[in-house]
Amino acid sequence: MKYEVIWSGFSEKQIDEIFNYYKEVSKSYQVALKIITKILLAPNKLIYNPKIGQRELLLENRNIEYHYIVESNYKNHLFY
Repeated sequence: MKYEVIWSGFSEKQIDEIFNYYKEVSKSYQVALKIITKILLAPNKLIYNPKIGQRELLLENRNIEYHYIVESNYKNHLFY
């Protein structure tokens, strides 16, 4: 079964903030873009294999099962 990655408004805002942070710190648009690209592509691994991510224990009391993967220092969630 194929799943879909959906970025929440909060996640999109965080991505923008991460990009701006690295652009400012590194003084390089390319460095910031490389970091953000890795973060944005990481959840694609979960589309066909959602169980490769670890279960999110902080959300285990929900009806939906949440898993996550870590890319660099950032956690990407998938729920189903």
